[in-house]
Amino acid sequence: MILYNIPPGLTTTIQLKARTVGSDTPGSNVGSPITGTSSGSTYTYALGAYVTGDYWAVLSGVSNPAASAFPVRDDKAYPGVPWSIVDATVLATPTIPSPITGMCNLLVSTNNGAGSRVWAKLADSNNTADQVLVGQQVVEATTNSSGNATLVLIQYGQFTAGGSYRIRVANSNRVISNNVLVRMPNTSSANLEDLTPL
Repeated sequence: MILYNIPPGLTTTIQLKARTVGSDTPGSNVGSPITGTSSGSTYTYALGAYVTGDYWAVLSGVSNPAASAFPVRDDKAYPGVPWSIVDATVLATPTIPSPITGMCNLLVSTNNGAGSRVWAKLADSNNTADQVLVGQQVVEATTNSSGNATLVLIQYGQFTAGGSYRIRVANSNRVISNNVLVRMPNTSSANLEDLTPL
């Protein structure tokens, strides 16, 4: 829900528009205009199905022509703030993949933005799950514009031997900012920052 303070007694709408990361030009319309409801000078715009994600928004009904487009991230408006500032200061809601039985979607968040490399490798020499030797394959991902990446790793409860992961994070200059030994919880998802290092 977007809240906006403007003069009372107006009939106003907000039109969401697509956002392309790296572009300062609003894209095509997303859905229909959303009519505001007012209580004095506070106008409320219920975004409904559009609450998650990045959009441009154009407010109409206050001035002619309509005001310039402004950023909207996850149901919050940032009028007068450029996307570069929003991207640097307001974390987007990460999207975690659907769970896979016996696997944990590990969310790794950094403050380095896009392009950090995140990788995990089983640390033990003898890792056995369900009586099958598990290879030490490297699982890796790259952070998105919000600094988030997801690694899909085997839950610790699936192992009969071994099962510890060495997880590293390196920024785009290849400087390692995180190097930790952990076990995946027996849950479908987890945050790296919440895990206790071994």
